[in-house]
Amino acid sequence: MPDQLVPEWRDINATRRYPFGDEVTLRSSQGDVISDSAFVDAKLFPVGGGARQYISSIVKDVDLLTFSISDETAADLGSGSATLSSSPATIELSDQYGRSSGVLVPGPQGLSTFAGWSDGTYTFSLEATELVSSVVVPVPDSGVRAIIAGDLLFSGDVWLYGKDGVVLTEEDGNVRIDVVGDPLYLRKACDEENSELTYRRFLQTINGFGPDLYGGFLFFASDELVEDPAIKFEPIDGGLKVKLVATVIN
Repeated sequence: MPDQLVPEWRDINATRRYPFGDEVTLRSSQGDVISDSAFVDAKLFPVGGGARQYISSIVKDVDLLTFSISDETAADLGSGSATLSSSPATIELSDQYGRSSGVLVPGPQGLSTFAGWSDGTYTFSLEATELVSSVVVPVPDSGVRAIIAGDLLFSGDVWLYGKDGVVLTEEDGNVRIDVVGDPLYLRKACDEENSELTYRRFLQTINGFGPDLYGGFLFFASDELVEDPAIKFEPIDGGLKVKLVATVIN
């Protein structure tokens, strides 16, 4: 923070209208005026924001203040809240998905300049509270920047997996999604109990007898040896193969 290097930084900037332009009125539609010393700096970078951005509304609810930002299209780009009593060094802004949208830096008196405002919603026009271009970073919203699944938002490195007939392919940096369907959906519906076991059916009983408490069957060699047994057991990977071998009678 600049005020850590230059302690009087906030006091110096409090005498300027910055980060607002010199030509703005700072007057709300309700007639209340934001003090020139209310903010001393800002940085706005909401996804989808245009080149011209401004504080579009301030909501005061007893001790809580909520600031919202918009661009020239009047789109709601983000908001941030703080209490009058907390005197925060910065007010973090985020959009409706929780992504960081920027920061507002209150002046040396904190948010006390709003203490005299009555509870309610105060709206502003672009001409009233437009911020200077040096604190606005336009971020186009082209391309995919996040994936929403229900109430969850995924951003950054996201792995996509095709399942149940959904095929994902990459073509020239783009993800193509083909929904070809699941050819085994009827079998899956008939086997709900084992539907998550990749559609395989497992041995459940032998002559009406079920497995032990660990889900296994134990096979023991008999003392009654025969020269040519009809049943043979062959261990295989992850299981046991039971074969019935014909007996040749001369």
